[in-house]
Amino acid sequence: MAIIKGYFDEFNFPECKIEKFEFIGEDLIVNIKSELAVYPPHPLAGKHKFLDPCKVEFQNIKYSRQTFNEYDDKTGKYKEEQEFIREFSQGVKPNIKYEEYFIDGFLLNPKGWVTFEIIAEEFYFDNLKD
Repeated sequence: MAIIKGYFDEFNFPECKIEKFEFIGEDLIVNIKSELAVYPPHPLAGKHKFLDPCKVEFQNIKYSRQTFNEYDDKTGKYKEEQEFIREFSQGVKPNIKYEEYFIDGFLLNPKGWVTFEIIAEEFYFDNLKD
């Protein structure tokens, strides 16, 4: 595994297929099946391929806003947007610099478009190899 901290601006999420995501304590782990673009100067830009699985992790989250539009296979349309807000106050530390992050992509199960607005202390990328 090659786990790299930072470089969030070198990722392009909108085409990614998200296998699953889970909150563990104050961290969010997003498992991506494919189609996450990684650009230079990220250290793994030349090694990570567009169709490779990977995961991203946001650590010590202060706030998360998730929206989800479920896709209805029968009608071929998206259902009404749902919103989920999580605030984490127990892990918030004074004198810590928190960053804002935004990711989106197509969640595979249940099918639909998901977005996350996140305020967290750290961001990591794991290419699941090397």
